[in-house]
Amino acid sequence: MGKDENSPGLPSSPPAARQARIQTLEPPAWMREVELAGHGTRLIRDLSAVDVLSELLAGALRTREGLERRTWRERAGKTGTEVTLEELVASPRCRRFAEEGTLVLDGQGLRLTRGGTALADGVLPYMLICLEEALEKRSRTGRAIEKGTLA
Repeated sequence: MGKDENSPGLPSSPPAARQARIQTLEPPAWMREVELAGHGTRLIRDLSAVDVLSELLAGALRTREGLERRTWRERAGKTGTEVTLEELVASPRCRRFAEEGTLVLDGQGLRLTRGGTALADGVLPYMLICLEEALEKRSRTGRAIEKGTLA
């Protein structure tokens, strides 16, 4: 790790790394820390693949467009996992949402149906569990599930 050119005194991460940062909030304490350390950042933590992909999945499934395949491939590739959307929905726990008409996986990507968006708060916890399972399975086997569609 080198130095972050935009924030002197802070270590920099590789360009693809995503981070959680905790900043000092109170102005007097922040000023003291800036004077002492050159910044007001208290903690920098690289996000894990699960953190990065969970954030993407949860945010995207709350939109009408859902999660585009290209976006997923790029972000999953940057985390070093390259888990596919097919792997994500292969679990019976998540496949049932497609069978019930709540979730669609097609050539464009993964999204909740119009009726499914009303159920997002109930669907997302299962999707996040399926993500963790897919990442764990991928790390054990190193193989992807064949590309297909759930419509």
